[in-house]
Amino acid sequence: MEKKAKNEHFKRDLILIVSITIIVLGILIFSLATKKKGELAYIKYNNETLFTVDLMSGKYQAITEDYQVTELPKIENETLVIAGEVNDKLKWGEGVIVFENHYFIMGYLGYIHIEYSSEKKMIRVVTETSPYHICSGLGYSNSNPIICLPNLVTITFNERVDLII
Repeated sequence: MEKKAKNEHFKRDLILIVSITIIVLGILIFSLATKKKGELAYIKYNNETLFTVDLMSGKYQAITEDYQVTELPKIENETLVIAGEVNDKLKWGEGVIVFENHYFIMGYLGYIHIEYSSEKKMIRVVTETSPYHICSGLGYSNSNPIICLPNLVTITFNERVDLII
């Protein structure tokens, strides 16, 4: 008799756990499927916007001083090298070096290489000067923020807002 009661409790518990799991998974799938994608990427240093990228068109707009270059820069040993020469134009939170859809900024620990993909309509951190390289491991995004905490750099996404006054 006692064993039969334990089996009934076990069955009820199992049904309850399976039901809750199905509900939670349903909510998770629904929220991921209906999540809105950002249209504008805001690249910020210490919560100050350096530049924006329109994810639909790829249009770049600098808020700070920008430097257009004709060759893709490389981050080598915590220095930025452009066409074989070390570049020292960027300061913490000031300026951006632009080559096509590649953007280089100076974070708190060093340089950060950001790339926009016109095929995916997304943005990512390619490389950064950081002990663990967490930002570059996050991959492309157009909805979840990319946070490079040691460098004080964030990439957030919002919908484009047109104001009519």
